[in-house]
Amino acid sequence: MKVFNKYIWLFRALATSSLLSLFIYLHHFNLNNYIIETISGLLGIYFLLLLKDRREGAITGFFIGIFWFYWVSFSMEYYDLAYLIIPTIIIFGLGYAFLYFLITFYKNMLFRSVMFSFSGYFEPFSFDWYKPELIFINTPFENSALTLLFISFGIISIIYFIKFIKTPVPFFIITAIIFFASAINFNFWQKNRQNNLDEVINNLPLKIKIVKTDIKQAEKWKKENRHRILDMNFHEIEKAYLEGYDLVILPESTFPMFINVHPEVIIKLKEMSKNITIWTGGLYFDGVEHFNATYLFQDSKFRIGKKVLLVPFGEYIPLPKFIADWINDIFFDGLKDFTPAITPTDFEINGIIIRSAICYEGTSKLFYEDKIKYMAVITNNGWFYPSIEPTLQKLLMQYYSNMSGTIIFHSANRIGSGLIYPKK
Repeated sequence: MKVFNKYIWLFRALATSSLLSLFIYLHHFNLNNYIIETISGLLGIYFLLLLKDRREGAITGFFIGIFWFYWVSFSMEYYDLAYLIIPTIIIFGLGYAFLYFLITFYKNMLFRSVMFSFSGYFEPFSFDWYKPELIFINTPFENSALTLLFISFGIISIIYFIKFIKTPVPFFIITAIIFFASAINFNFWQKNRQNNLDEVINNLPLKIKIVKTDIKQAEKWKKENRHRILDMNFHEIEKAYLEGYDLVILPESTFPMFINVHPEVIIKLKEMSKNITIWTGGLYFDGVEHFNATYLFQDSKFRIGKKVLLVPFGEYIPLPKFIADWINDIFFDGLKDFTPAITPTDFEINGIIIRSAICYEGTSKLFYEDKIKYMAVITNNGWFYPSIEPTLQKLLMQYYSNMSGTIIFHSANRIGSGLIYPKK
């Protein structure tokens, strides 16, 4: 008991961070349940508001950084930088320790409520995968920073009601009801609140095949595997055509090459596009700069959509050029950063507009701001397999789909392929 009392601050921080992260792991292991997720989310915020001091807040943030983003470090293995895996995990922990240190800087619960509710705007190096609104993605509550604020205020009202329970304080009960009611999505309980997947598919303007590949990242870029991978891609395209699809979508860089400098591949895909429209990922080189790109082949012609939002420290170094060049020389054998495009690319296919999004772009609010109706997201989750990354990625896309009404066709390597549609 003495040991427990001595480290009670650590247990409180660990419990808080676990409750605020539980929903990811429930979804990852297909154990998601809206009752459990609602209760754990509410308890997580309750404990956060009552943390004793900034030390407990920092430790809470440290664990949240690890629980949510430990997987980012896995990509280091493929750059022969495996020794940086543990330091990278610690860096993420420290980054969110700093954030939660600020959130709990004062004991005032109103201050903590506001700071936590809007902490999703903390986007170091434009990395915006930390969205506390996701905690209630599968619950009767709406998903927004304002909703988190209402929920937090409702919890504060309950705390004050319990504190002053010996005196008549109906005010706190009334305010709690008002705040929680303001956060609830009352359509959640409607029998037909979610579109039936088959109904969504049947109402699509095109018959679309979403391809899932299973190529290990360590094997993907080896030249000796190139012909096997190309044959696999051509087989998937031919199979989709024989099954009667109008459009086949393959994952990010599923053609592991600069496609436009391989005329034999271009000719083959143009020929196949006479029968079916092909949407696939590959690299593009314009003679000076190189891009991560989407290639759309249709009727023996092709168009290119270049990636706009690059992955920080993956596709570019978000630091001054002289520092970025030094890092690339030391750690990445002198590889150049990818070049970003300026605006997203929308492809028109048989009169239907579908936005192109590559990996990181499919989880960015920028790509949903104009409420595009259809989006094709292609990703390579082999970088982080096995981990919770595909689960968090899917939850983020579900969040933006709910907010914008966008239907997402997600084609991924290793894990994550599927159709995502608005559910709230």
